Amino acid sequence: GNPISMLHRAWFILMLLTVSAPECYAGELAIEFRAGSSSSTALLPATTGLLLFGNWPPQDSEPLELNSLFVTTVNAGCLTSSPEVPAQKTPVVRNSGVCSATELAQLLKVIMRGSNGALIASPSETGEVGHIPNWELEGQASPILGGTVVSVPKSWGDALVALSAAVLLAGTLHVTPKVTALRRDVDHHGVVAQGHANYYTYDHSESLFLGDVIITVTPVFGDPDLYVKTSTSVDAALGALPTASNNQFYEITPGDDSMTISVTAEAPVVVIALEGADASNYTLLISTTESIVTLQNGEPKRFESPEGSYRYFLASVPDGAALQVSLTPYTGDPDLYISTSSQRPDSTNSQWQSLVEGSRYEHVTILDNDTNRCQHVAQCIFYIGVLAQVASTYSIAARWGDTPIRLIDGLPQTGLLPDGGGSSMFLVRAAGSHSDMTLTLAMQYGTAHLFVHTQHAASPTSFQWSSSALATGDERVFISHTDSNFCDMCDYHVTISGAEAASFTLSSSSSRALTVLEDGTPLTGVVNKQRYEYFKLFISDHTVDLQIIMTAFSGDPDVFISLSETHPNATHYDYGSSEAGEAGTTGDIVAVPHSNEKLQNCHAERSTCIVYISVFGNMANSSFSLLASAIPVSSGFHVDTPSSIAGNFEFTTATFGPPLPRRALAAYVVYAQPHHACGEILNRDDLSGAIALLDRGPSTNDCPLPDRYFANKIKNVQGANAIAAIIANNVEGRLVYMGAVSGDHASSVRIPSVFVSKDTGEMLKQQLSSGLRVSLSKPAGRLPMLISGNPQRGAAMHNQFQYYEIWTSPGADDLSITVTPDFGNPDIFVTSNGLLPTNMFYAWSSETSGSDTLTIKSDDPKACRSCRYFVGVLGAASATSYTIVTNLKETLTTLQAGVPIANQEVVEGTYRFYRFYVDHTNAGITVAVTVATGDADLYVSFDYDRPTMEHYTWGAWGREGCTTVDCGNSISHGDAIHIPPNDPRFCHGSCMAYIGVYGAANSTFSLLMTSSLHEMKTPLQDGIEQQAVIQYAGHYAYFKFAVGSSITSFQLSTTPTSGDPDVYVSSNGTFPTRDEYEWRSTGSAGEVLQFRTDSAEACIPCTYLIAVYAWTDDVRFTISATTVSGSRLLLEGSPASAAVSPGMMSYYRYFVRSLTPIEVVLTPFSGDPSLFSWFGPRVDPNNGTSLPAAYYSSEEPTGPEVITLDAAAVCAPDGPPCTMRAAVRGESNSSYSLLVSQHTERAVTLVDGQPQAGIVRTSMRYYRFLTPALDRGVTFSLVAFAGKPRLYLSPDLDLPSPEHFLQAGDAADMGPIHASSKPGRGEFMLGVDGQGSTAKFSLVATSGRAIELLQDRTPVRVELLSNEQARFKLYVPEGSLNPVLAITILAGQLKLELARGTDARFGTLTSYADRKLLPALPLATGDVNVLTVTAKPVKASSRRVIFTLLPIMSDNATVVLSDGQPTSLPLAAERAESFRYAVRSGQSMSISAAQLDKNPLATLNLVATLPGHQNQVVTATAAPGDLASVFVAAVDTLTATCNDLCDVAISVSASVAANISITAASVGSVSHLPLSVPVSGMVSGSTDSQYMLPLDPEDESDDRISFDMQLCSGDAAHLYISTNPNPSQDFHLLEFESSANHLEPLVVPPSILVAHSKVFATVSSSSPTKYELVARPTGQQPSQVSLSGGASKLELDFSSGDVPTITMRFTPQQLGMVTTYLLYASKATTTNSAAFRYWCGVREFGESYPSRPETEAGTIIVPLQKSGSQLCAVLGEGEPCFENRQTYLVTVVATVTTAQGGKQRRVYAPLRWKAGSVQGGGGGMSGGGVFALLLFLAFVGYVLFWLVRRKLSSEPIRADKETLAAFASDTAALAAATGAAAFQGAKATVTLARSGASSASAAVARARQQRSQRDGGDSMTASLTAGAAPLMAAGALPPAAPMVSPIVSAVPETQPLQLATQPLTLAMASPLPPDDGDPESGLRRGSALFAQPVISAAGDPVMAHAQQQQRVVNSLHDMDE
Repeated sequence: GNPISMLHRAWFILMLLTVSAPECYAGELAIEFRAGSSSSTALLPATTGLLLFGNWPPQDSEPLELNSLFVTTVNAGCLTSSPEVPAQKTPVVRNSGVCSATELAQLLKVIMRGSNGALIASPSETGEVGHIPNWELEGQASPILGGTVVSVPKSWGDALVALSAAVLLAGTLHVTPKVTALRRDVDHHGVVAQGHANYYTYDHSESLFLGDVIITVTPVFGDPDLYVKTSTSVDAALGALPTASNNQFYEITPGDDSMTISVTAEAPVVVIALEGADASNYTLLISTTESIVTLQNGEPKRFESPEGSYRYFLASVPDGAALQVSLTPYTGDPDLYISTSSQRPDSTNSQWQSLVEGSRYEHVTILDNDTNRCQHVAQCIFYIGVLAQVASTYSIAARWGDTPIRLIDGLPQTGLLPDGGGSSMFLVRAAGSHSDMTLTLAMQYGTAHLFVHTQHAASPTSFQWSSSALATGDERVFISHTDSNFCDMCDYHVTISGAEAASFTLSSSSSRALTVLEDGTPLTGVVNKQRYEYFKLFISDHTVDLQIIMTAFSGDPDVFISLSETHPNATHYDYGSSEAGEAGTTGDIVAVPHSNEKLQNCHAERSTCIVYISVFGNMANSSFSLLASAIPVSSGFHVDTPSSIAGNFEFTTATFGPPLPRRALAAYVVYAQPHHACGEILNRDDLSGAIALLDRGPSTNDCPLPDRYFANKIKNVQGANAIAAIIANNVEGRLVYMGAVSGDHASSVRIPSVFVSKDTGEMLKQQLSSGLRVSLSKPAGRLPMLISGNPQRGAAMHNQFQYYEIWTSPGADDLSITVTPDFGNPDIFVTSNGLLPTNMFYAWSSETSGSDTLTIKSDDPKACRSCRYFVGVLGAASATSYTIVTNLKETLTTLQAGVPIANQEVVEGTYRFYRFYVDHTNAGITVAVTVATGDADLYVSFDYDRPTMEHYTWGAWGREGCTTVDCGNSISHGDAIHIPPNDPRFCHGSCMAYIGVYGAANSTFSLLMTSSLHEMKTPLQDGIEQQAVIQYAGHYAYFKFAVGSSITSFQLSTTPTSGDPDVYVSSNGTFPTRDEYEWRSTGSAGEVLQFRTDSAEACIPCTYLIAVYAWTDDVRFTISATTVSGSRLLLEGSPASAAVSPGMMSYYRYFVRSLTPIEVVLTPFSGDPSLFSWFGPRVDPNNGTSLPAAYYSSEEPTGPEVITLDAAAVCAPDGPPCTMRAAVRGESNSSYSLLVSQHTERAVTLVDGQPQAGIVRTSMRYYRFLTPALDRGVTFSLVAFAGKPRLYLSPDLDLPSPEHFLQAGDAADMGPIHASSKPGRGEFMLGVDGQGSTAKFSLVATSGRAIELLQDRTPVRVELLSNEQARFKLYVPEGSLNPVLAITILAGQLKLELARGTDARFGTLTSYADRKLLPALPLATGDVNVLTVTAKPVKASSRRVIFTLLPIMSDNATVVLSDGQPTSLPLAAERAESFRYAVRSGQSMSISAAQLDKNPLATLNLVATLPGHQNQVVTATAAPGDLASVFVAAVDTLTATCNDLCDVAISVSASVAANISITAASVGSVSHLPLSVPVSGMVSGSTDSQYMLPLDPEDESDDRISFDMQLCSGDAAHLYISTNPNPSQDFHLLEFESSANHLEPLVVPPSILVAHSKVFATVSSSSPTKYELVARPTGQQPSQVSLSGGASKLELDFSSGDVPTITMRFTPQQLGMVTTYLLYASKATTTNSAAFRYWCGVREFGESYPSRPETEAGTIIVPLQKSGSQLCAVLGEGEPCFENRQTYLVTVVATVTTAQGGKQRRVYAPLRWKAGSVQGGGGGMSGGGVFALLLFLAFVGYVLFWLVRRKLSSEPIRADKETLAAFASDTAALAAATGAAAFQGAKATVTLARSGASSASAAVARARQQRSQRDGGDSMTASLTAGAAPLMAAGALPPAAPMVSPIVSAVPETQPLQLATQPLTLAMASPLPPDDGDPESGLRRGSALFAQPVISAAGDPVMAHAQQQQRVVNSLHDMDE
């Protein structure tokens, strides 16, 4: 019960802290005024003086003498009122308070005038002069006055001044150091000036038995340094006071000091000097380990305790007052015990203790009504014991009544708010008039706010400063000394208030104070630009690894660490965030191992090592979180016996098996036999119940894999009933972490295990015979704590767990934990049972939920309240660096500037809230959200801490006219809000911005905040897509990616969604530019860069720096970096570009948050990638080739692949969330994009110039395309792989439909859709419809500024206007075999420029091509090839050049064929090319392959394999120059295994190298008919085949086209020609029949084709008919000719002798070219009788019979041999045979070699031959012979008729002249009458025909004029598949003259048909697209649809009738002539 003394102020500082003390303060000086010398009598009693300036302390015991005193008084203006002070006199200054500090110093300089000192009479009784500053704190130099200045209390000064002047002048001030005697266990309070010292003594002679002396100095503020000596006695001590240069012990660390010294009986006196490094207020305590230290109310004390020791305290509490005792651990693990009965309470003898879950801090509250309290006493003594479970440093405080706890400068103090909320009170003082103060509240759980007031207790309604304001953001208050409310002479009342239970620590730090960091507790802070903030950490345990982690929230802070420099900086430090070395720094993570030499020296110098830390604001004001951790390496492994080695030893634990228990597992150790524990254990009985010791390895056959795996060894000793295992290393070096590997038995391990070093293992083995006993237990110490809402960086080695703890409040709340990797692949494991998790024993894990965001629901039965969760982050596949953050439902998560927070989730209809620091008003900010699944909206505000759609300042959900960066109509794939600094709503000064993310659907997303002031370096996280925006052209966006030492390769992928970004990379520490870089993007596959870390250019471990350059404004893209062991996160609806090496896997994941089906689409660009998918945990990615046991795969062998997954079936019964995983394997070097979509109503983002494969079934698929610049237009191209997809372009940003579109087109049109150019940006919505059935396709959007990416083996069709250019790029993988780019030119001419790679050895290749020259351009391997195509200029700018491009880069992939589209490519000799064609189930199809070479020498072999229960194979072989074709009718087996689309595998090979064209077409589709390239097909009565031939309107040669149609089977087929789509029997311009009687080609007159760009053809037949069709220029020789007339006559003679022979005689071909003849024969049937007139039919049905060499022109001889009833060929192979007496069709085919080296087949008219007969029939007689025979028979008949008539008339019939004359006369008369009648009939017919022809010619002329006026002479106005039925009803047309013949006769090519009749004009039923775009519309490469039906000039039956009439007229004219 000592009374509270008066408050004292030191007059040498601006303010002092008011403290209570048991006795008076000890001043620095003892001052007496004596009459004369020091031995004279004192005239005034001694007083306590304070030293202000001077050389002090004295170096000896002589006192300081100040003689000849002269009194002077200071007036206003700091002027003296007395005469000038004489020299050598000691001035005594009165009324000094009127001077400022600087004025007083200047005044003293003047008035001292050589005196050795001065005395100031204080205006206060306490002796203080409050305005004298702490000079160093104010940045001023301490004044040099040349003497000593002291002060005295006011009363003593008044008494001195009252003495006479004579006495003063004669007297002496006797000044000596004041030495205060200390008492043990009692606080002593003091103040000390900067640079001065206070002295103390303590006599320990009577307490030696109590042990060592512990000296504890606790500064309230300032920094007192401790110097100590021991002495034999007090008197001896006074003669030699300790100083900085004369001491035995010292502790000069900033802040509080503690020292333990051993005192001997010879020197029991302890002498102490406390010197002020800063002006300081402190308490000094002397104690021993056995002391019971008295705690003062509200005053905390800091202590240090070794492991296992107790410290004891007491608190004397008045009756009726509640007692609160709190323990704030800074290191270690102290426990708190309290008793009223035992003076030394412990774990077994206490009434209250803190061993309860719920807080990491130790709190005990004893209420006034507690029955265990003292009863009926005025003061109750509570005894307190603190046990250090491990070496610990802590502060302890006791408070009772209403007394607040006083904060110690820099020392955190813990506090609690009860359930339901409340408040907690604290007091603090400033350290000086120029010392700023910062109050920081660190929440363990709950929510609370800071309130501060200087005049009374603060509250939420009455305060001067508060942390609850929106501008502060975190619970932090900064009070500047310039603040108008700043108070330098008073207490600050601090109140912590909250509405819920909360646990926290509160710290106060002055400007230069070192804030104490709690071990494992993150502390948030702010540092100004180019300034430092200082911290320190106590390390009590010598065997801990040190880890300092700084997590930057904003700015660019750096951390510096020292073990010797108290204030480390950028030039004086031991470890820094930018340094690499032994400390193992990784960015701002600094790890110092316990073996570090500097750290070991620190422990050797003092019992508690102090680590000094500074944070530097490098380039800007910065906010950060600082986490310091001392991680024990030996706690948990203790050797109990033998005692010679007893102690803790370093170890690591396994990631598998159970964790080490909380209660020690102790047992004797037994060495396993065999020692490596591979295979059978031989000493099973000895191991039972023991801890097994076994060796690692060896890597020999004695211990092969998998027995050598850690888990398998442990399982073996587990089988011998061992209770734990110790594995000793077999090599020197660092400890390893034992992890599970694929193929081991880790899941079966049920015993704990540890790993020790080789040295430890050898030591244990040597003690086995001495009874080696070991205890294993959960490691003690403090784990890093995760604070809700604050992200924390971390790192873990491969197979290492990094553990954390989370403390929860008593209330129920969902808890989420998110880990976002910088690199590596961390997994989360969580427990709540008090044990650390492993990857086999846990309650929750990220593997279980499949997400890196782990959510623990409040209603989970394993969840807990007011408890602790242990979180383990495992470096699963490799070392990992990551950011981890935990969130409660109401927490605002703090964002790090430039660092994305990934894997966030929001439930539909709810919000997630975030905040971030804004440190600059001149810096704009951008908030970007990247949505992985679902649909999320974004809201930002400075005014609302939880912005919503009702309360926000900026929002982004896609509204038009918004102020965001992206103003699209959907942000389902992400969005960004940019807030410029000049926005009037922008905050002023440092403030906080708040974000709300609303779940429009269940969504997962990542969030990123960046500032525009500095070049933010956004860290990329392994496998996480990051959305970014570059607003202005010419600017960069910067990223960085850290790569760990275990990473062998990684991939950097950039996917632009708008604009053209380029990527540059460096690893030399300098950010790259366009001019200086180490790697750059190649432009391949969406900008994919692959890095191998073992390459000479790469570095490891290191950080790669990335710069993305924008070529245009508003460049938007996503960027990701994925390591070989990583798993890339897929964003729904956003394609991810990538590449993969042969045999390797790339892994992906997708968060499933709804039960709708999932569609995964692989779009290959090059090579042959394969797609796999599964649900659940990932596979081991280390070898890059693993797949799980069960997975889904695409049925597509090559090309685009689609997997559709049933999320409802897989995620049930628990439902979402779950994770879909995917892998892409490279069958060869491959590049591709991967797309996942789950909601068909949401648009997929198209990448500019990059193809996107897709599939559409019942509903339309939607796509979105954004371009920052529309000045060059956009082209949308659709390629059909299967079905009939149709593309719709919306007129606005709504989803398109068949009723709502601007343009539309079928893929069968093979024409793209164009959007015309205009200023500004462009955004488009597109839809693809399957038109009632499934369709597969590829869609690409290409802006005029982009380069379109070509896919390997996927043909792309292009249309260019006159002189227009298009650019394409393709990346050819390294190792590709002879890669080429095949070009099929369908119309027009091209200029081709191919820039082949960056290697100079390739260079640029320029080529010119048209349809006559189809080049295959060689490509450069391992690099990008860029093709520039320029269309040949033509007169009409609206005309187009049409071509297809086909890259052939891989030799084992498949070319995808589009329905009806020809594909040209080169074939290598004897090497089959593979193709794939998808046909609708049940549909017929034809496939044909033809050579394109002018000199065809190759034999083609075509094989089609049809899907079914048993694959059907259809083959065709073509001789040189021929067409190989197959036709497949719809059969049951084709549909048996095909639901909708059937894939047909096609193979084509050639005997020699050749260029070919291949076409696959389904019946009913419109096929593209290449000029001069034959195609085949089959028609029947129900189906027709349709073709379109593109023409060049500017090329006159295209005005004369001939069609050759051959029959391969059937009797006849009709060919209809029109310039409109879908010509038919009722709608055509020309008709032609191919049959045995009509063999000539159809020549189209120029008048029909002139100025047209397309001509259409339809093949029709009433019965099943196979055919071949070719369109060629009229002047070009046909590939086959069917001979007719006499030139086709054959004669067959058969000789049946011993050597039967067939001799064929014919008219030889007189062509002057090499010709060969060959006999063909086939059994005569109705099917082939007509077709055998054509080479196609001969090839289809006939067999060739080799002949002897020709010896006579026009004769071939075929030798035969008899074989039973057959006659078989002798020569050649195959031996075809004739069956005797069977009728055969026999013909001869002449093969003519043309001048160009081509082949032409000429077919003679076949004859019929009954095998074995001497001569052939039918074909053996000429037409003249038949006519003569008929005349002969008619004559015979007439003679018989005349004879009968003469007989009936009874006239004589005799063989005489009379009868002969009568016969002659009757015959002549009959002939004359018949001739006259015939002439009159013919004349009438000619007149009628001439009249009809004239009328038809006039009508044609009028129609031609109308068409020319309407569309420039081109009547093409319909799409390829549009129907064209006339609107008029049947019979509504004018009557037509009857046709002379139903068949149009063919005429020779030299007489082209001339139309002279007028066709009718028909109204078409459906809207038809124009043939070409309007030249005024600015459209490119395509056309728009007309909105209304158009009127077209079209052929019809009347037109055909008119044509027939003209032909008849022409024939009659010939007859007249």
